[in-house]
Amino acid sequence: MCFRDLSSNALTGDLPKSFSSLTSVNNIYLQSNQFTGTIVVFENLPLQNLNVANNCFSGWIPGNLKEINNLQTDGNSWSTGPAPPPPPFTPPPGKTSPNKQPATNSNPSGANGGSKKICPENQWPLEDQGQHFVPQGDPLLS
Repeated sequence: MCFRDLSSNALTGDLPKSFSSLTSVNNIYLQSNQFTGTIVVFENLPLQNLNVANNCFSGWIPGNLKEINNLQTDGNSWSTGPAPPPPPFTPPPGKTSPNKQPATNSNPSGANGGSKKICPENQWPLEDQGQHFVPQGDPLLS
């Protein structure tokens, strides 16, 4: 079982699309940050625990995420009512171009004052670069 805990780090911005490739992650804790946008990047992950409480997320919570036993979403600006259908010609989540180059880690030591969190199962670090986090060298993106 693998997890990501980025809670209470004052992180901002939309979640990176690369999160949709974290298929070995079962638990994600992003509470008490200032993330924006939607959480659709998590909709096809095998999550058992997802805590996105107290951020600035908006939009609809995907239906399959609502089935997670331990889902915490309070403190966001979620939309209510039925979700709109996806736009036409939307590629399935997690599909990438066959010409996509794998991500590389140009700074494996975590220099520049960034903190690094690594999941031992797949050695995928996230580096905190100021108020944003940047995925570095994700082997799942290759």
